Amino acid sequence: MRLQGRWADNAPPNGRISELVTAWNDAWDYPKIRLSTNEMFFEEVQERHGEQIEDIAGDWNDWWGHGIGSAASEMALSRQAQSQLAQAHTLTSFGQLLGAEANQTATVNTERGYRQLALWDEHTWGAADSWLHKDHGPSAGERQWHWKAARAYEALDESQLALAQSREILAAQLDPADPLEFTVFNTANQNRNGVVDFFLSDSVLPVQLPLAVRDLRDENLLPVEYLVEQENFRSLGRTVRVALQNIPALGSVSIRVEPAQNSPATPVEIQHSDGANPYLLANEFFAVRIDARAGTVSSIFDKRAEKELVNQDAVFGFNGYVYDTYASAGAQNHNSSKQYETPGKLTLLAGRSISTAAALITSSSEALGRHLTVRSIAPGANWVESTYTLPHGAARLEIRNRVSKESTYTKESAFFAFPFAIENARVLLESAGGLAEPGAASIPGSAEYMHGIRHWARIQGAECSIGWATAEAPLVEVGTISLPYIPFPNSLPVTEPGTIYSWIHNNIWDTNFPVQQAFEMDFRYCISAGEPLSTVAALHAAADFAQPLIALPGKAAATSAELLTIESEQVQLIDVLPGNGSVVARLLWSNPDGGSCEIGLPGLVSAFRTNFLGERLAELEVLAGKARISSSGAGVLAVELRTE
Repeated sequence: MRLQGRWADNAPPNGRISELVTAWNDAWDYPKIRLSTNEMFFEEVQERHGEQIEDIAGDWNDWWGHGIGSAASEMALSRQAQSQLAQAHTLTSFGQLLGAEANQTATVNTERGYRQLALWDEHTWGAADSWLHKDHGPSAGERQWHWKAARAYEALDESQLALAQSREILAAQLDPADPLEFTVFNTANQNRNGVVDFFLSDSVLPVQLPLAVRDLRDENLLPVEYLVEQENFRSLGRTVRVALQNIPALGSVSIRVEPAQNSPATPVEIQHSDGANPYLLANEFFAVRIDARAGTVSSIFDKRAEKELVNQDAVFGFNGYVYDTYASAGAQNHNSSKQYETPGKLTLLAGRSISTAAALITSSSEALGRHLTVRSIAPGANWVESTYTLPHGAARLEIRNRVSKESTYTKESAFFAFPFAIENARVLLESAGGLAEPGAASIPGSAEYMHGIRHWARIQGAECSIGWATAEAPLVEVGTISLPYIPFPNSLPVTEPGTIYSWIHNNIWDTNFPVQQAFEMDFRYCISAGEPLSTVAALHAAADFAQPLIALPGKAAATSAELLTIESEQVQLIDVLPGNGSVVARLLWSNPDGGSCEIGLPGLVSAFRTNFLGERLAELEVLAGKARISSSGAGVLAVELRTE
């Protein structure tokens, strides 16, 4: 018999339980009761019944997961902090590999940020009666939420500090002789085509002078855009945005800013002399058409695969906004867990509507790509503004949905739909510590209709693999939108296996979470396409969200370099921890079938398989500066690499 506490869950130890055990044993000869620890309890169960206990494996999805949609803005901040802390680890390790001393790298403190995130991520986000305003106890909803939300803000502050410290350490290893030279670092394990921003002070190059940026690998000029900052806003200067090609995985590229002979092109409205559709975005990889009336994506045509990627028969448009309201009452303790939907009916679905009447805001062609922005009337919101960007020279579509909404006690949810035209689609989701697959093996009793993911999903078909990534909103449903009340029935007339629904916000749970929220914020997504049976397209789609390119002042010893090598692009680097004469690379093996690959760095003398904390498990053989790692399936692993 296992007890949670004397009166309720989350209870601390209580001496009264010991008194009850003693009183029972004094009164009865059989059975005798012995108070034990959790460890003793499970050891006894294993010894007595070990052969009878069934082994169960699969996804163990959290029923509390939908609660993370109750604070969309703070959740976005915590996800940004998570990515920045990991970036700080990797940049510090890069600095170490380039010569930074241990007393320098030790100044980067990520523990404070991770402590705040641990307190934020804990499942209870507020009081039992979270909508009330007492100064203590289970009805101190407002006070407890202020404390809880502060953990996300503190985590972001600490992550920004750690990232700034790591940038300084890495920049100190570069040659600062020429203030117009910069080094761009790629902390992802994928060769990338991407965009990087950096600030150029007026003291380095006056803002009235046009500029150009040159790739020092081949001395070619790069596409560039920039924004001059206001004098009364921050240091006088401009933010420069540069597009780079073939940035080596876990490596760097050197660039140089110089005065331009002529002013670079400024954004201009597209002129269609041939009468072409102004809602068309095209480059050498994709042709993307926007529905002028709905503001959704009507077509993404993959020119390489000669395949349409958007399901033309889907229930909702691609990037379509869906708003649901429910018939249960708000501000009622645990009310949603007591609501049961009648089988075969959807009586608790009070309403469903979509955005309408899209208006074109801008359509422009700039140095880095094509942009189109539409604003729609959106139920449950003041408006939704969608910006579609198709970069030049890149096989990806970037989407930025800015949503403005007011708070309400009305039970509500909002989604963005992404219906892909993939027959017999198999969807893999990046989860914490591995991959999840809707419909695959799961722990009995776990939630099946929703998933909380890190960033990416792979939509696999026979002809291609599509990568989809989310920045701010982790909750997804695959194939359908389920009614979020027991028994969680399908609320749509059909199930579309290749459709992902991004669940951007809700207030379903009545207890421990905010029951209303207001915000104006971005929800960003990226779509890419690649080869069948490969997660590379998904990893590329997520890279700009989780591991954005970093530009630092100074020139590296080589115009292009790899600081660390991992043979397979299907292995995702989470981060690299600095150490004393060593680094620990923490990885996600993204291939569900497993495999092996080599990992190495210059001067490698020994390597060890470790757990995620860096504790050694087994020594690996090192040949020619590389060690071979393997995995039987998808999941996380870590490797210590020693150079002394």
